[in-house]
Amino acid sequence: GRGVLQIRGVCAYGKLNHWLGAKAAADGRPSIYPDIDFCRNPGAICSDKRSNELRWVTGMFHWVQTVQRSREHDYFPTLKRFVDTGVDTGRYAKDPSFIDMLNTMLGGRENEVSMRTKVFFDALRAFNLIKVETNTTGTPTVTYCGLGWNDGSRCTPCETNMDCTGLELCYSDMKVCTITNPPSAMPVSTPAENDNVFGGNTTDNSTGALNVTVDAPLEMTMSYASANYCGET
Repeated sequence: GRGVLQIRGVCAYGKLNHWLGAKAAADGRPSIYPDIDFCRNPGAICSDKRSNELRWVTGMFHWVQTVQRSREHDYFPTLKRFVDTGVDTGRYAKDPSFIDMLNTMLGGRENEVSMRTKVFFDALRAFNLIKVETNTTGTPTVTYCGLGWNDGSRCTPCETNMDCTGLELCYSDMKVCTITNPPSAMPVSTPAENDNVFGGNTTDNSTGALNVTVDAPLEMTMSYASANYCGET
């Protein structure tokens, strides 16, 4: 195939030529590429001096004519159901219905279908429509940034995928992080009743007298706050 949507087949190139190429010009209709006969020279999409433009223009034309107007697939109803379900449940990552339909329509080798699917869900993440990577249907309780479910290299706290950097995503309930960095692993200091947190001085509650000491260590008790962590998995 050629162009951003890997256009292939006699019918697809015939439509390009009829609406955008030499056939439209020969019929006296408007044509943005009157000098290109897509039927005789489909490779022009890649070899013409305007190839950077052609690969996108022909791709968009193919999307509108072949995908959106397909008579075999309900493009717009499927898209609407996908969007409405995602808005209502926030479960875009669990609904492959729309991208599966597109893969059926666009075709391609197994690796091409896999890459297209990955890019589709990555785009949803870029718009923060997929906030957290999760294997459950419940609300994520502890989330960490990482490269995958088993990446405990950093265990950085996160709330959504937007909190993570590089190739990392925000994963819920990462076992490796909850074991090495349990949710209660962020200490919060609480001074003892008679401690002065600004120095080593203490007050005698019975007399009200100020007892001055030098560098007196504070008696501390520890409590813990829950935390999320960023990670790749």
